[in-house]
Amino acid sequence: MVKKTEKKEVLIFTGAGFSKSMSKHFLTTAEMYTEILSQYEPSGVDQVVHKIFKDHGRVPDDFEYLKIKTLNDLTRYPAEVHRPVEQKDLTAEAFMQRIQKTQDGIKELMTPRGSFTLREAYSVGDNCDRYLNFLQVLLDDINKAVYQQLDCRKRELTEAGQECRQFLESIQSKYSITVFSTNYDNFFKRKVYSPEEWSYYLKPDREVVDLSKFLTQAKPFTYIPLKGILEWFRHGGDEIRESSQHADSDLPLTIPLEYVGQPEAEVREFKSLYKHFESKIVSATYLIFIGFSFNGDSHINNLILDNLQPHQKIVMITKGEVNRQFLIALTSQGFNRRKQNFRHEIQGFDERSKQLIMRSLDL
Repeated sequence: MVKKTEKKEVLIFTGAGFSKSMSKHFLTTAEMYTEILSQYEPSGVDQVVHKIFKDHGRVPDDFEYLKIKTLNDLTRYPAEVHRPVEQKDLTAEAFMQRIQKTQDGIKELMTPRGSFTLREAYSVGDNCDRYLNFLQVLLDDINKAVYQQLDCRKRELTEAGQECRQFLESIQSKYSITVFSTNYDNFFKRKVYSPEEWSYYLKPDREVVDLSKFLTQAKPFTYIPLKGILEWFRHGGDEIRESSQHADSDLPLTIPLEYVGQPEAEVREFKSLYKHFESKIVSATYLIFIGFSFNGDSHINNLILDNLQPHQKIVMITKGEVNRQFLIALTSQGFNRRKQNFRHEIQGFDERSKQLIMRSLDL
């Protein structure tokens, strides 16, 4: 009896650039925030937080202290606390993280009665609840705007979905595929899978999500949204539902932008997905990254670097430059063009890049 040969594994990782290649309406997170950040001076996100302080009657000294206390780790040179934030630092994630860290810093500095204590000899006896609520509303409103932008139900993407499916099926004919994504959008659910195929991921009532199903091989391939998708909502305790029966004020069950890149990103519902990601990095023969530049999520970068194997081959398709530190780390592990185990092309996910990927897979 001839023993059946197991298919080699291909890990495909999609970022915002992948979705943007499906439709110009899918903006990257940086593009979504251009309008927000352009309202303030080029000196940086500091101006955003400073404006919030000013609007709420806080004196500049309050802001300067909190900037040093809670925000300096978001600069590229933490020791230079007073260094102006440069344009290259104005990412969507950095903006949200600054607001979140400001909020956390205020909670840390509040007295049990809710007053805002800065230094031992300096305090503001005002209750901070209203200000904290303002910051939370700000975070929620921005996240809602992002989710609305990424909902592909209002986009005509059927053709793009079918082309993507055909591309993946052509790889699936020879390899075992797992697709991981950091995107919130529902492109795969709505445009690549059929409703019947997607129901594989749901419990018998076709509404409750079964996360354990994402850890096994689905047909035609497995898709794993590492940060959740915008049609998931928490119901009750730990139950996740794909349901329209939720309040308009509810936010989808995702890892919000303010927590992107933080180690705690893998906690709670998505911990099993991250563990599965690690195991697939180890077992894959080929790792293909599409539209992900390794600039916004250091936690994922570290998971990849910590689990790479010497025999693997890597292909990156991006529209821009890849994070320099990540490339240096890859080189130090022996991945480079000379050894023909690494390929990086600065282009979008188009027919040319598909052909490059197919050639790299000997298809």
